[in-house]
Amino acid sequence: MARQYARIEQEDLNPSEPLPWDVFNEKGFLLLKQGNTVRKEQLDRMLQSGIYAAAAALEETRQLRIGSTETERTSAYRCLADARRAIEGAFAACRAKTEDFGQRIDSLIEDVEKAIEINPLVAVAVISMKPEGPYSHRHPVDSAVIVSLLARGRDMPNTERRSLISAALTMNFGQFETQDALAKVGGLLSAAQKAEVQAHPETSAAMLEAAGVTDRLWLDTVLRHHERYDGDGYPAKLAGEAIGEHAQLLAMADWYCARLNPRADRSAQQPPTVVKLSQAEARHAFSPVLLPLLPKVLGLYPAGSMVKLANGDVAVVACHTTDPHAPIVYSVKSPRGPLHHAVRRETNDTNHEVREPVDPANLIFDKPLRLTEFWGKDAEGG
Repeated sequence: MARQYARIEQEDLNPSEPLPWDVFNEKGFLLLKQGNTVRKEQLDRMLQSGIYAAAAALEETRQLRIGSTETERTSAYRCLADARRAIEGAFAACRAKTEDFGQRIDSLIEDVEKAIEINPLVAVAVISMKPEGPYSHRHPVDSAVIVSLLARGRDMPNTERRSLISAALTMNFGQFETQDALAKVGGLLSAAQKAEVQAHPETSAAMLEAAGVTDRLWLDTVLRHHERYDGDGYPAKLAGEAIGEHAQLLAMADWYCARLNPRADRSAQQPPTVVKLSQAEARHAFSPVLLPLLPKVLGLYPAGSMVKLANGDVAVVACHTTDPHAPIVYSVKSPRGPLHHAVRRETNDTNHEVREPVDPANLIFDKPLRLTEFWGKDAEGG
């Protein structure tokens, strides 16, 4: 046949769908018009003898199919895993003041936002269930997820939300290379380490300006993300509304994610515990107007929390219901041992009421928990 035709393969056609192009035999004679449907038996015979379509049209269909397959493969977990891997490159580009720094941040923002759009429950669960890689790589991405959700909870315009996410991703660039060591030490810092920590908001903002960032909201949010409502923060000891809502939201996201990680002076806390603490212990740190936003956005039992049920099961929180105390969970361990398959439970049932958070570090499973057991394709890869 002439070069403008190409042979049709099995994967190019679905018997239940209309033909997307005209179909020809090997001599170029028209066999079927576009839009016709073909029974599977007839299609199999035709494919065996050889059928053809216009090469350009066939290639276009194949490219669309590849794009569709790639979209299906994309999951919230993979978006965030990609972002965690890419954050170091963004830091290097900022430090070197390369022209692609802005593009790298834009790409990271897209990863975070896409993960949330695919499934916000997975995006939240990844923070506590998949603490993989260095803290310096995880924490900015995790904080970006939470601050994006908080901004959405405030109906913040997209442009402002992007500035907030940018700030979350870059707030610690001033201590990026030492953050992992500092995080392990926690509150037991030397004088030099404490000085570095307290200077990092200004150092980070200066690095960003040197790299060409002119977004004042982004820069100011980085500068103020460690200020506290009672004036006990740093570096400027700002208090109350002088801090600004955007910096307050990032401070809350930063605080929440940090609490989920262990330090030398404290063990990792569980998501429900941190949400509860935010409404009590953290009252001095955050605006009373914004404090209710954390449980409103994450729920009393954030997705991915591990909890103990009334029947003794250990379960993973999958999603929320209209009752904040009764999330949908999946039991993964009974008093007799790990379950072969996760079992869905409705915790408004007295036998399956949530009793308390559970630290996964104290649990032993026969195999790693897979996020797909609780959230399906949205969590593929995790």
